Amino acid sequence: MSDIRSALEQKLTERSAKVAILGQGYVGLPLAVVFAEAGFEVTGIDPDTRKVAAIHAGESTRSTPTKPLLASCPAKIWPA
Repeated sequence: MSDIRSALEQKLTERSAKVAILGQGYVGLPLAVVFAEAGFEVTGIDPDTRKVAAIHAGESTRSTPTKPLLASCPAKIWPA
């Protein structure tokens, strides 16, 4: 178990861990942005294709103001 823990700690320290965030609402989207800004490769997934399209267009969704969050964020957001 310590080998797995050591490997994870190393990936987190080196920012080489890949992060997936399921749900891009008022919690998931800002979380994806924070991880991406910290240097992690982030993939966001949401089943609502309209929400994903709005995020890709830089538009605000009903629950999340996306323009300030995604202005320079490298997170990848995809439909489920």
